[in-house]
Amino acid sequence: MNRRDEVGMLRAVTFRASAGLRGGTELKSAYSERVKFPSHLAFLCAVLALLPPDSLFGQGASTPGAEEFRTFTPKEGNPLEAKLLSVSRDYREMEIMTPDGKKFRTPIVKLILDDQQYVKDWLKTRPQTADYNLDVKIERNYGKEDRRRYGSSYVMESKPLNYTIRLRNLSNEVLPAPKVEYILLMKDGVSIYQSEGSWTYSEESRVRAKESMQTLQDMTYNREQAVTTESLKFDRIFYDGNDLYLSDEPYGVLVRVTTAQGVVITEARSSEEGNKKYKWEDAVALTKGGSSSSSSESEKRGPKTYRPLKGDHIEGPIDLSNRKVEMKAKVSPSGKGDGVIMAIGGFKRGLALYVQDQELRFVQNVDGDRKIAAAKLPLGEFVVKATLDGKQLKIEVDGRQVAEAEGKGAFEDYPSDGIDVGKDGNTDDYNVGPYPLGFRFAGTIREVEITLAADE
Repeated sequence: MNRRDEVGMLRAVTFRASAGLRGGTELKSAYSERVKFPSHLAFLCAVLALLPPDSLFGQGASTPGAEEFRTFTPKEGNPLEAKLLSVSRDYREMEIMTPDGKKFRTPIVKLILDDQQYVKDWLKTRPQTADYNLDVKIERNYGKEDRRRYGSSYVMESKPLNYTIRLRNLSNEVLPAPKVEYILLMKDGVSIYQSEGSWTYSEESRVRAKESMQTLQDMTYNREQAVTTESLKFDRIFYDGNDLYLSDEPYGVLVRVTTAQGVVITEARSSEEGNKKYKWEDAVALTKGGSSSSSSESEKRGPKTYRPLKGDHIEGPIDLSNRKVEMKAKVSPSGKGDGVIMAIGGFKRGLALYVQDQELRFVQNVDGDRKIAAAKLPLGEFVVKATLDGKQLKIEVDGRQVAEAEGKGAFEDYPSDGIDVGKDGNTDDYNVGPYPLGFRFAGTIREVEITLAADE
């Protein structure tokens, strides 16, 4: 065999070896069946047969197991270059990461069929995960409270709230470096904060969510590890010492434990009733500022009742939007009796109950357009209730209706100004009603109740 024959035969052997042929010292080909290999070629062929194809003819097509970026194409929308990181335990969602490090979860079924097949092939390259058995216990913890007085009748209280998540591995398999993901949920009813050097508050009605994750050490059988969550601020306001006036409501924590590769092992949640309406995906949406399938229910407002004293001012905004409003007090005018009994809001929008020119008046102001119901001022002490109900402005005295007028309807938005009792705290140009600056009430005002109705 001359040198040219050896080279040609080597090329043939190399091609067949790269295709997966694991031959001996004879090549089964059209022209090699009759040819016995020289010993040095036989050895070389055996080595080549063991090498992967990419090492023989350059870089081949990427395999699903490779840690690579590729273009994923959804059935609807634009293609996205990303790396596949993990697949959920129910095989419905995958987590991907874009070249800039952003991570996303997306349903696999929304991809084109070629990409769905890629995910299936990728899963075959992943190591099998044991069916772990974890015991999860959750404890709620409060930090040191901070209390301060507000006005003459209110006490504001703030304290941190967090949770301890305890995990114990009850399976015989060692669980390598599990990840604990959690989402804290709080229904805000009030927010206490410092403004211009003094403490104040605003009424809230929303669900707040905060997401975080911690990686644990390897967990052997019966080993316990604990995670302490970040803290949320828990605010409350008390009226006249002990009566709860406004309060946040802890909705608890949702917990998800995954393998180091992101496969979900188990999920748990704390015992609060509020979190039972949220799936994990709903809570994730809230952390991103979105809404959830439960948001319409969670955002419904309950009734709110304010009980300020004469001279008190409650900072706004006060959420009057699309609500029935009742303003009630026990009143005893003195002298001429003129003045504001109570007012909510300002010149843009608001309500005020006041006495002027020997009349008891109830005004609704929307962008400077004022509608007024009026009745003759009673003698002596009496209980007055003024109501905005739909488009109707009503005044009752000692349980009997004495005046009614058509108003502007429920407020579409709420005023930025707050509540004042015994005066209108705004300047002359910004009063709710058509009366002088301040317009302080001459007489006594007791048992004030301002009630904002619940959403239907």
